[in-house]
Amino acid sequence: MGAIFCTKINGQYIRWNHISILYEQDSKLPSNLRVCPKLSRNHVHLSVSYKMRVLSNSVANGLMFYKKYNIPGLNDCDPTSKFCQKFNDCFDALNRKFGAEGLRVNGKDFQFLQSFLVWLNEWQKQYTDGEVKKSEFLSDSTACGLRITIQSTLDLSGYLKSCWNFKYLLTRKINQDKLEMFFGTIRQADGQNDHPSTPNFLQLYKLLSTYSILKPPNSGNCTVHDDSPLKPIISMTDLKDIYQIKKYDLVENLKTKLNNIIGEKEWEFNDLVEHDYTKPEIIDCLIYYLTGYLSKQLLKYINDCTICKSAFATPQENKNKKTENRNKKKVAKFCKT
Repeated sequence: MGAIFCTKINGQYIRWNHISILYEQDSKLPSNLRVCPKLSRNHVHLSVSYKMRVLSNSVANGLMFYKKYNIPGLNDCDPTSKFCQKFNDCFDALNRKFGAEGLRVNGKDFQFLQSFLVWLNEWQKQYTDGEVKKSEFLSDSTACGLRITIQSTLDLSGYLKSCWNFKYLLTRKINQDKLEMFFGTIRQADGQNDHPSTPNFLQLYKLLSTYSILKPPNSGNCTVHDDSPLKPIISMTDLKDIYQIKKYDLVENLKTKLNNIIGEKEWEFNDLVEHDYTKPEIIDCLIYYLTGYLSKQLLKYINDCTICKSAFATPQENKNKKTENRNKKKVAKFCKT
C-alpha cells in the first residue's frame, strides 16, 4: 500500500498515515485496554503481507473510535475506515469454511462480491479517465488478480448451482493458501538458495514427507489403563529362555503355544506377542545379543588365563572348551603314533 489512495467516496483520500496514527495512539494503552490489540509495529512498517492484514474490521472500528476523541490526523479517516471494512468483507466472503456461512447464489456474500466488483471497475475507470493517479490506484497485477478471483468465484458458484444443484460453495476450500504455504516450507528448507532446481525440490519433498511420518505426535487421544493389562500368549521371556542350557521343555512349550495359535482362525500379532510400549524388552534382546557377540570376540584374544575366560563364558561353555581341547590332544597324539 502506498502513502495515498483515492476512492470514489466523496472524492476523498485513503491515507496510510491514518493507520500509523492509529497504531501510535493505541500502543500507548495497556494491552488489555487496546482497541486494536493485534495491530503491531510489523503491520505498519514491514512487508505487504503484514500490511494486508490491516484491512480488517477491528482497524476500521479503531479509526472511528479514536476519531470520536478528536485525535489529530484522524479527522478525515472515514474513507480509510470504509476502505478497510470493504476489503475485510471481501476477504471474509472469499474465506468461508462452514456450511452455514457458505457462498450461496443471490445470497448476502454473493451480492456483496457483485457490488465489490462494480466498485472496483468504477475505481479503475477513474484511473483510466485520469481522475486518479497511478500511485493512487492498485498495481495492474493486483487489480487484475482481484477481479479474476472475484469473477471466477461468482461464475463457479453459479455453475455448481445450475448444473449440479449445489446449495453453497465453501470458498476457503478453493483458495491456494495451503499450496503457497507448502512452497514456502520448501523454500525455507532449502536454505540460502537463489536458484532452486527440480532435483532440489524432489529431494526436499521426500525429506519432508519422511520427517512428517517419523516425527512423533505432540499429544494423543488414547489412555492406557494399567489396572487391567492384557497378558500376551507369547512373551519376550519365553523367547529368551529357549537359549538357556536346559531348553528342551521350553522349546516344546513354545511349540505347543504356536500350534494352538495356528488352530485359531482369527488372531492378531499384537494380541499374541508381547508388545508393551512402557516396557522396552527389545533393548534387553539387543543387550543379550551384543554381550554374547562381544564375549565371543574377546575370547579370541584370551589364551592362557582361565580366570579371564570364566568371566566371559558360562560353565557349560568352559566344559565344552575343555572337552574340545582334550579331543584335539588325543587326535594329535594319535597322529604322532
